[in-house]
Amino acid sequence: DTDYTLTTTGSSNDANGTAMEIVFKNFKQYTAGDAVVITYSAKLTSSAIIGTSGNPNEVYLEYSNNPNKEGTGEDKPGTNDDVTGETPKDTVITYSTNLKIKKVDAENKALEGVKFTISGYGKNEKATYTEDFVEDTNGEYWKLNTTPATYTKIAPTTLTAGKYASETTKYNLVVKKNNESINVEYAAVQGTTDKDGLIDIGKLIADGSLPAGTYVIHEDSTLTGYNILDHDIIVNVTAEVGEKADIDFENPDKTTKVTWKVEGEGAKVDDNGMITISVINNRGAILPSTGGIGTTILYVVGGILVIGGAAAILIKRKKDAE
Repeated sequence: DTDYTLTTTGSSNDANGTAMEIVFKNFKQYTAGDAVVITYSAKLTSSAIIGTSGNPNEVYLEYSNNPNKEGTGEDKPGTNDDVTGETPKDTVITYSTNLKIKKVDAENKALEGVKFTISGYGKNEKATYTEDFVEDTNGEYWKLNTTPATYTKIAPTTLTAGKYASETTKYNLVVKKNNESINVEYAAVQGTTDKDGLIDIGKLIADGSLPAGTYVIHEDSTLTGYNILDHDIIVNVTAEVGEKADIDFENPDKTTKVTWKVEGEGAKVDDNGMITISVINNRGAILPSTGGIGTTILYVVGGILVIGGAAAILIKRKKDAE
C-alpha cells in the first residue's frame, strides 16, 4: 500500500454496491514489460438482488500515455494536454435466487412446526463479458499511437494530434460473452416451518441467496397424526443467461435477465425467479409397503383363511354325501 492509493465509494448496503479506484503513486518505478496484477474478491451479501436480475461488476483501467509529464509520473491521468488510454471494460454478472419449502397437508392447509434439513451444492452462474475494439465510422473511440495499441474517448486536438494513429478513423467495442459455473458446497442447515408452513432457506445461510445447483431436502419430523415423508426430495436448479442487455448500474434490477428452471418433486418457479418446493403430509397410519413384513403376514393369514374355507366346504360336502 506504499505504491498506490485505494479509494472506495458506496458500500455493500447500497443498491449500486462499492466502487474502487486504485491510483499508483509513482508508476515510473516499473520496468516496461512488468505485469501489474490487481486482485480483489467479492461475494453476494443479503442485500444482493435475487431473482431474474443479476448483480453486475465492471472493471477497466485508465492510464496516462505521457508518464514523463512534469517529470514525476505522479499526476492523475487526464490533466491538461495529457491523453489517457482506457482498456475495454470487463463485466461479470452474478445471478442468485432463493428457495422456500412450503409444508401443507392433503387439503393444502399450512403445517407449522415441521422440521427439515437442507443440504447440497450450488453452481455460481456468472456471465463474463469481454470487449474488443473494431473499426467503426460511428464509433466513439480513437486509436492512440502506442505499442501495444490503446484507445481513448478523448478526441484529438491540434496539440495532441501526434499521439493518435489517425485523426479520422474511429473504433467501437464488440462484446463477447462467456458463461462460467463454479461449484460451492453448502453445509447442511436445519429449519422449522412457520405459521404459514414456510421455511426461507435463504435466511438460513450467510449470504441470504442461493445459486443454481442441486439441493437435498430431508424431512426430520412432522406433526402428530401425520405421516412423515419416507424419501428425500432432490431439487435441481439451473440458470439460463441470455445475450447481454444494457447494464444499468444505477438501476441494477433492470439489468441483464436470467431464466431460472427447476426440476424436482413439488418444485416450481414464479415469474420473479423465486423457487418454492411444496411438501405434502397425509394423515393416518402408514400402510405396509410392498414386499415388507406386513405384506407377508397378510399373505400368510389370507392363505390360511382360504385353505380353511376350502377345508370347511369339503367337510360339509362329505357329511351331506353320508
